[in-house]
Amino acid sequence: MSTTENTPTVLAANKAVVERFFSAFNDQTPDVFDEVISPDYVDYGHEPPGRGPQGARDDYNGTLSAAGHIEYVIDDMVAEGDRVATRWTATMIPAGGDDGRAASDRPLATGISIYALANGQITETRHEVNLFEQHGG
Repeated sequence: MSTTENTPTVLAANKAVVERFFSAFNDQTPDVFDEVISPDYVDYGHEPPGRGPQGARDDYNGTLSAAGHIEYVIDDMVAEGDRVATRWTATMIPAGGDDGRAASDRPLATGISIYALANGQITETRHEVNLFEQHGG
């Protein structure tokens, strides 16, 4: 790792890329993945891992099919070198309502994601996700 990776400018730029990635989910603009996801991207949060911008799109489409609306809030963000770590909360309103989950604006998941970046794009993601059980009533 070069010392320039820890400059305030590079760290702020890396955080902005990750914020833009989250905004693609919130704003339902998956075309952003072509900008912020490297062709060499690997998402280790899936088995098999998602790869490249299409892997991010597959994750987005899977999330969208399970939830009529989703919003991620970044609760904390820390950058060091080529890594950005986020602690986030996801609020979803499930689509259809046939799966036993009632529509809710309460958090349905929290997680910690660590992103590796190079050349202004995300090259790797690792997640720890906590899904909450919520039922109507």
